[in-house]
Amino acid sequence: IPESDLFGLTFEIFDFSESSMDMGIKTRLVETQGESIFDAIRSTRRRLAHKLYFGNSEIIIISRDVAENVGIKSVIDFFLRDAEPRETTIVLLSKEKTARELLNAVGVNSSVVSTDIKDNISEDNKVVSKTYNTQIYDLFNTLECEGIDAVLPAFRLAKNDKEEVAESDGVAVFKGDYLVGYLSPDETKYLLYINDKAKGGTLVFKTKEQTITFEVAMANTKRSFKYDGNFITFEIKPVVDVYLNESSGIIDTSSLDEMRSYAQEGERFLADNIRKVLDKVIGEYDSDIFGFGNTIYKTNPQLWREIKDKKPSYLGLLKFNIKPKISIKNTGYMNY
Repeated sequence: IPESDLFGLTFEIFDFSESSMDMGIKTRLVETQGESIFDAIRSTRRRLAHKLYFGNSEIIIISRDVAENVGIKSVIDFFLRDAEPRETTIVLLSKEKTARELLNAVGVNSSVVSTDIKDNISEDNKVVSKTYNTQIYDLFNTLECEGIDAVLPAFRLAKNDKEEVAESDGVAVFKGDYLVGYLSPDETKYLLYINDKAKGGTLVFKTKEQTITFEVAMANTKRSFKYDGNFITFEIKPVVDVYLNESSGIIDTSSLDEMRSYAQEGERFLADNIRKVLDKVIGEYDSDIFGFGNTIYKTNPQLWREIKDKKPSYLGLLKFNIKPKISIKNTGYMNY
């Protein structure tokens, strides 16, 4: 709460007095404020008969105002120190003015909005690969590690059948523990490839004749680097197995040359978009959400000591050689 320098917290809790077999689970929101996170949590006892229990917490939503002006270390400190919260609790950022606005939304799959959001994040990587799954222990490790910056899934409100629902909207990019910018859902997809986090989703690109859609069956990315005394060149090699899922025109799936040409088009498309994301995050945000510095730190500690405090940032020393390899494993043969 900027005008008062207090933390404002909103909790979604089960309301068993209103829940039933016919009506399903009902929830209600409890609001409180305090000089610290723990102080605000204990203040809920002024409104509730029992103190809150955090062993079943599913998500922690941080507002963009706190992430920009306070930082996220102070927010997660309680959830790591206290005995009740689980270290696998998912942390995300609200692109709305407050975190409360997301909890006021309507659940699409469940009446419990927080469960809807958690399931959205947990299943995303297998289906569309357009956001990030950041659990609190991962976030803490990232904030404490050398040469890597944090990234959180970002959510916003969106219209769905005249109702407002919480929708994933890419990721929030951090420098240290402060929010510095965002990546769109499409840009997030290529971040996942860079960081070896992509497990599914689609690749949709245009050739001269038509639009091709690949469904990603498997993906893994290998990274390595070389230092020539002036620049550090990272080689990024995504290896992707795909199914030919859709085309906007007739194609000859029996032609190995034609299929290979589509795979090569996909490789160029993937490489171009990976480079765009690298340029945006490094050039605009001066952030290392890819962990390149951490890779150098673990592999060549002496080199890391030489470059980590370099002004301007060590990120200016990095060059990239991007070499995707796409294999079409199924063409869905059709006899025209």
